[in-house]
Amino acid sequence: MMRFLEQNIRLQKDYYTNLLDYTHNARIKLTGKKNKGKEIALGWKINPIKNEKRIVWQSGITGGFASYIGFVETDHTGVVILSSIAKEVQSTGEHLLEGISISHP
Repeated sequence: MMRFLEQNIRLQKDYYTNLLDYTHNARIKLTGKKNKGKEIALGWKINPIKNEKRIVWQSGITGGFASYIGFVETDHTGVVILSSIAKEVQSTGEHLLEGISISHP
């Protein structure tokens, strides 16, 4: 998961990182008060944060485990969370990324 995250936020671009960058482009804008500014990309969800930045992320829960991968493309920062219990970890990941993004120049 860390290598996959690395490829999604790399500064040096090549054929594969360009392909991954393409999947980060929003395809659908969600509507309604609860979904203000949220978007859907190819396999990714996108949430806006402060300073006109956005978190590109995906999470999942299955038989006893949970995971989250998210990153702020413009900061080239990201987190991976793997949990051994089936509890949502998305809010933890978003909180970490917002904190990193605020402290990142």
